[in-house]
Amino acid sequence: MPASHRGTLAEYVLSPSYFVAQKPANISHAASASIPLAATTAFQALKKADEALAGGLAGKTVLIPAGLSGTGSFGVQIAKNYFKAGKVITTLSPAKMSIFDERIGNNVADQIIDYTKGNASVLEEIGKGSVDFMFDTQGQSIALVSAIKPKTGLILTISMIPNGTEMAEISPGLAWYMKPIMNVVDFGIKRYLTSWWSVKYDYHTLNPSGKDLDILRGMVENGDLKPVVGDVVGLEDLSGVRKGCKQILDGKGGVGKFVVSVVKD
Repeated sequence: MPASHRGTLAEYVLSPSYFVAQKPANISHAASASIPLAATTAFQALKKADEALAGGLAGKTVLIPAGLSGTGSFGVQIAKNYFKAGKVITTLSPAKMSIFDERIGNNVADQIIDYTKGNASVLEEIGKGSVDFMFDTQGQSIALVSAIKPKTGLILTISMIPNGTEMAEISPGLAWYMKPIMNVVDFGIKRYLTSWWSVKYDYHTLNPSGKDLDILRGMVENGDLKPVVGDVVGLEDLSGVRKGCKQILDGKGGVGKFVVSVVKD
Protein backbone atom coordinates (compact mmCIF):
# COMPACT_ATOMS: atom_id res chain seq x y z
CA MET A 1 0.00 0.00 0.00
CA PRO A 2 1.14 3.61 -0.48
CA ALA A 3 2.64 5.16 2.65
CA SER A 4 -0.43 7.40 3.04
CA HIS A 5 -2.66 4.29 3.33
CA ARG A 6 -0.48 2.02 5.46
CA GLY A 7 -1.74 0.34 8.59
CA THR A 8 -2.38 -3.35 8.06
CA LEU A 9 -2.39 -4.68 11.63
CA ALA A 10 -6.16 -4.86 11.56
CA GLU A 11 -8.96 -7.33 10.92
CA TYR A 12 -10.11 -5.41 7.83
CA VAL A 13 -8.11 -3.34 5.35
CA LEU A 14 -9.45 -1.30 2.45
CA SER A 15 -7.34 -1.65 -0.70
CA PRO A 16 -7.69 -0.93 -4.43
CA SER A 17 -8.12 -4.18 -6.37
CA TYR A 18 -5.03 -3.54 -8.52
CA PHE A 19 -2.79 -3.66 -5.44
CA VAL A 20 -3.72 -7.23 -4.51
CA ALA A 21 -3.63 -10.74 -5.97
CA GLN A 22 -4.72 -14.24 -5.03
CA LYS A 23 -2.60 -16.07 -2.46
CA PRO A 24 -0.45 -18.97 -3.64
CA ALA A 25 -2.45 -22.20 -3.42
CA ASN A 26 0.37 -24.24 -1.91
CA ILE A 27 1.26 -22.22 1.22
CA SER A 28 -0.49 -20.99 4.36
CA HIS A 29 -2.08 -17.61 4.91
CA ALA A 30 0.74 -16.69 7.29
CA ALA A 31 3.39 -17.49 4.67
CA SER A 32 1.38 -15.62 2.03
CA ALA A 33 1.19 -12.57 4.29
CA SER A 34 4.98 -12.41 4.34
CA ILE A 35 5.17 -11.88 0.57
CA PRO A 36 3.64 -8.54 -0.56
CA LEU A 37 5.92 -5.90 0.98
CA ALA A 38 9.29 -7.67 1.10
CA ALA A 39 9.06 -9.85 -2.01
CA THR A 40 7.59 -7.12 -4.21
CA THR A 41 10.30 -4.71 -3.05
CA ALA A 42 12.99 -7.24 -3.93
CA PHE A 43 11.40 -8.14 -7.26
CA GLN A 44 11.05 -4.52 -8.38
CA ALA A 45 14.61 -3.62 -7.35
CA LEU A 46 16.01 -6.58 -9.24
CA LYS A 47 13.82 -5.82 -12.24
CA LYS A 48 15.13 -2.24 -12.24
CA ALA A 49 18.69 -3.58 -12.16
CA ASP A 50 17.92 -6.07 -14.92
CA GLU A 51 16.76 -3.21 -17.12
CA ALA A 52 19.66 -0.92 -16.20
CA LEU A 53 22.59 -3.29 -16.68
CA ALA A 54 23.84 -4.10 -20.16
CA GLY A 55 22.67 -7.62 -20.91
CA GLY A 56 20.50 -7.75 -17.80
CA LEU A 57 21.22 -9.73 -14.64
CA ALA A 58 21.57 -13.10 -16.38
CA GLY A 59 25.05 -14.44 -15.72
CA LYS A 60 26.00 -11.43 -13.58
CA THR A 61 27.39 -11.37 -10.04
CA VAL A 62 24.83 -10.11 -7.52
CA LEU A 63 25.46 -9.17 -3.89
CA ILE A 64 22.50 -9.19 -1.48
CA PRO A 65 23.54 -8.89 2.18
CA ALA A 66 21.47 -10.57 4.91
CA GLY A 67 20.19 -13.54 2.93
CA LEU A 68 17.82 -14.66 5.68
CA SER A 69 16.30 -11.25 6.38
CA GLY A 70 12.77 -10.46 5.27
CA THR A 71 13.67 -8.74 1.99
CA GLY A 72 17.06 -10.41 1.51
CA SER A 73 15.62 -13.92 1.67
CA PHE A 74 13.31 -13.11 -1.24
CA GLY A 75 16.01 -11.19 -3.09
CA VAL A 76 18.53 -14.03 -3.30
CA GLN A 77 15.89 -16.43 -4.63
CA ILE A 78 14.47 -14.01 -7.20
CA ALA A 79 17.96 -13.07 -8.40
CA LYS A 80 18.94 -16.70 -8.97
CA ASN A 81 15.66 -18.35 -10.01
CA TYR A 82 13.88 -15.58 -11.96
CA PHE A 83 16.59 -13.27 -13.29
CA LYS A 84 19.16 -16.10 -13.64
CA ALA A 85 22.07 -14.33 -11.96
CA GLY A 86 25.32 -16.19 -12.53
CA LYS A 87 26.62 -15.78 -8.98
CA VAL A 88 24.64 -14.74 -5.91
CA ILE A 89 26.60 -13.63 -2.84
CA THR A 90 25.04 -13.04 0.55
CA THR A 91 26.13 -12.47 4.16
CA LEU A 92 24.99 -14.25 7.33
CA SER A 93 26.05 -14.88 10.89
CA PRO A 94 27.61 -18.32 11.52
CA ALA A 95 24.48 -19.45 13.40
CA LYS A 96 22.30 -18.82 10.36
CA MET A 97 24.62 -20.36 7.78
CA SER A 98 23.65 -23.87 8.85
CA ILE A 99 19.94 -23.28 8.19
CA PHE A 100 20.19 -21.33 4.94
CA ASP A 101 19.76 -24.24 2.52
CA GLU A 102 16.96 -25.69 4.63
CA ARG A 103 14.98 -22.45 4.65
CA ILE A 104 15.85 -21.16 1.17
CA GLY A 105 16.83 -24.19 -0.90
CA ASN A 106 20.01 -25.60 -2.41
CA ASN A 107 21.90 -23.83 -5.18
CA VAL A 108 20.48 -20.38 -4.46
CA ALA A 109 23.48 -18.65 -2.90
CA ASP A 110 26.83 -19.39 -4.54
CA GLN A 111 28.83 -17.72 -1.78
CA ILE A 112 27.85 -17.10 1.85
CA ILE A 113 30.13 -14.85 3.90
CA ASP A 114 30.33 -14.39 7.67
CA TYR A 115 29.58 -10.70 8.18
CA THR A 116 30.50 -10.83 11.89
CA LYS A 117 34.18 -10.78 10.93
CA GLY A 118 33.80 -7.18 9.73
CA ASN A 119 33.55 -5.35 6.42
CA ALA A 120 37.25 -5.70 5.61
CA SER A 121 36.97 -9.48 5.77
CA VAL A 122 33.73 -9.45 3.76
CA LEU A 123 35.35 -7.34 1.04
CA GLU A 124 38.39 -9.59 0.93
CA GLU A 125 36.20 -12.68 0.39
CA ILE A 126 34.02 -10.99 -2.25
CA GLY A 127 36.91 -9.45 -4.12
CA LYS A 128 37.18 -5.77 -5.02
CA GLY A 129 35.51 -4.70 -8.24
CA SER A 130 33.89 -8.09 -8.81
CA VAL A 131 30.16 -7.39 -8.26
CA ASP A 132 27.85 -6.18 -11.03
CA PHE A 133 24.88 -5.35 -8.82
CA MET A 134 24.34 -4.84 -5.10
CA PHE A 135 20.86 -4.81 -3.59
CA ASP A 136 21.52 -3.00 -0.32
CA THR A 137 19.02 -4.08 2.32
CA GLN A 138 21.24 -3.20 5.30
CA GLY A 139 22.60 0.30 4.69
CA GLN A 140 26.00 -0.95 3.50
CA SER A 141 26.27 0.91 0.20
CA ILE A 142 29.27 2.93 1.36
CA ALA A 143 30.96 0.19 3.40
CA LEU A 144 30.94 -2.34 0.54
CA VAL A 145 31.17 -0.03 -2.46
CA SER A 146 34.69 -1.16 -3.37
CA ALA A 147 33.26 -4.60 -4.24
CA ILE A 148 31.25 -3.05 -7.10
CA LYS A 149 32.65 -2.92 -10.63
CA PRO A 150 33.66 0.66 -11.52
CA LYS A 151 31.79 2.33 -14.42
CA THR A 152 29.38 -0.56 -15.04
CA GLY A 153 28.34 -1.59 -11.51
CA LEU A 154 25.06 -0.59 -9.88
CA ILE A 155 23.83 -0.23 -6.29
CA LEU A 156 20.15 0.02 -5.40
CA THR A 157 19.38 0.61 -1.73
CA ILE A 158 16.26 0.47 0.40
CA SER A 159 18.14 1.32 3.60
CA MET A 160 20.05 4.55 2.97
CA ILE A 161 18.63 8.09 3.15
CA PRO A 162 16.17 8.51 0.24
CA ASN A 163 15.68 11.57 -1.94
CA GLY A 164 13.50 14.07 -0.04
CA THR A 165 11.50 15.15 -3.09
CA GLU A 166 10.51 11.58 -3.95
CA MET A 167 9.85 10.73 -0.31
CA ALA A 168 7.47 13.68 0.05
CA GLU A 169 5.42 12.33 -2.86
CA ILE A 170 4.88 8.91 -1.29
CA SER A 171 4.69 10.21 2.30
CA PRO A 172 2.53 13.36 2.27
CA GLY A 173 2.95 13.71 6.04
CA LEU A 174 6.72 14.25 5.78
CA ALA A 175 7.74 17.36 7.72
CA TRP A 176 8.58 20.28 5.39
CA TYR A 177 12.10 20.71 6.80
CA MET A 178 12.97 17.05 6.23
CA LYS A 179 12.68 17.32 2.45
CA PRO A 180 15.71 19.63 1.93
CA ILE A 181 17.74 17.77 4.56
CA MET A 182 17.13 14.42 2.87
CA ASN A 183 17.91 15.93 -0.53
CA VAL A 184 21.28 17.23 0.69
CA VAL A 185 22.25 13.91 2.31
CA ASP A 186 21.11 11.93 -0.74
CA PHE A 187 23.10 14.25 -3.04
CA GLY A 188 26.21 13.79 -0.91
CA ILE A 189 25.95 9.99 -0.96
CA LYS A 190 25.31 9.89 -4.69
CA ARG A 191 28.16 12.29 -5.41
CA TYR A 192 30.57 10.22 -3.31
CA LEU A 193 29.60 6.88 -4.84
CA THR A 194 29.28 8.03 -8.45
CA SER A 195 32.21 10.45 -8.62
CA TRP A 196 34.75 8.81 -6.32
CA TRP A 197 33.94 5.16 -6.99
CA SER A 198 32.37 5.50 -10.46
CA VAL A 199 29.37 3.27 -9.69
CA LYS A 200 25.71 3.91 -10.42
CA TYR A 201 23.60 4.42 -7.32
CA ASP A 202 19.93 4.97 -6.56
CA TYR A 203 17.33 4.53 -3.83
CA HIS A 204 14.48 2.12 -4.47
CA THR A 205 10.94 2.55 -3.16
CA LEU A 206 8.12 0.05 -3.46
CA ASN A 207 5.39 0.56 -6.04
CA PRO A 208 2.39 -1.61 -5.01
CA SER A 209 1.41 -3.88 -7.90
CA GLY A 210 -1.04 -6.74 -8.21
CA LYS A 211 0.68 -7.75 -11.46
CA ASP A 212 3.99 -8.21 -9.69
CA LEU A 213 2.26 -10.19 -6.95
CA ASP A 214 0.85 -12.52 -9.62
CA ILE A 215 4.39 -13.15 -10.90
CA LEU A 216 5.56 -13.89 -7.36
CA ARG A 217 2.56 -16.17 -6.78
CA GLY A 218 3.58 -18.16 -9.86
CA MET A 219 7.13 -18.46 -8.54
CA VAL A 220 5.87 -19.78 -5.20
CA GLU A 221 3.56 -22.30 -6.83
CA ASN A 222 6.37 -23.47 -9.15
CA GLY A 223 8.73 -23.97 -6.23
CA ASP A 224 11.09 -21.15 -7.28
CA LEU A 225 10.33 -18.94 -4.27
CA LYS A 226 10.04 -20.04 -0.64
CA PRO A 227 8.76 -17.51 1.91
CA VAL A 228 10.89 -17.54 5.05
CA VAL A 229 8.62 -16.94 8.03
CA GLY A 230 10.09 -16.30 11.45
CA ASP A 231 7.82 -15.71 14.42
CA VAL A 232 4.04 -15.74 13.98
CA VAL A 233 1.96 -14.15 16.73
CA GLY A 234 -1.74 -13.46 17.08
CA LEU A 235 -3.08 -9.93 16.82
CA GLU A 236 -4.37 -10.22 20.38
CA ASP A 237 -0.87 -11.00 21.69
CA LEU A 238 0.26 -7.42 22.27
CA SER A 239 3.50 -8.37 24.03
CA GLY A 240 4.38 -10.69 21.14
CA VAL A 241 3.61 -7.98 18.58
CA ARG A 242 5.78 -5.50 20.47
CA LYS A 243 8.61 -8.03 20.75
CA GLY A 244 8.50 -8.78 17.03
CA CYS A 245 8.43 -5.10 16.07
CA LYS A 246 11.34 -4.39 18.43
CA GLN A 247 13.34 -7.18 16.82
CA ILE A 248 12.72 -5.65 13.39
CA LEU A 249 13.72 -2.21 14.68
CA ASP A 250 16.95 -3.56 16.18
CA GLY A 251 17.69 -5.59 13.06
CA LYS A 252 19.18 -8.46 15.04
CA GLY A 253 18.33 -12.10 15.67
CA GLY A 254 15.31 -12.49 13.44
CA VAL A 255 14.94 -14.90 10.53
CA GLY A 256 12.70 -14.07 7.59
CA LYS A 257 9.46 -12.17 8.03
CA PHE A 258 7.66 -11.51 11.29
CA VAL A 259 3.95 -12.19 10.79
CA VAL A 260 0.97 -11.01 12.83
CA SER A 261 -1.96 -13.38 12.35
CA VAL A 262 -5.55 -12.14 12.59
CA VAL A 263 -7.06 -15.61 12.28
CA LYS A 264 -5.63 -19.09 12.68
CA ASP A 265 -4.85 -21.08 9.52
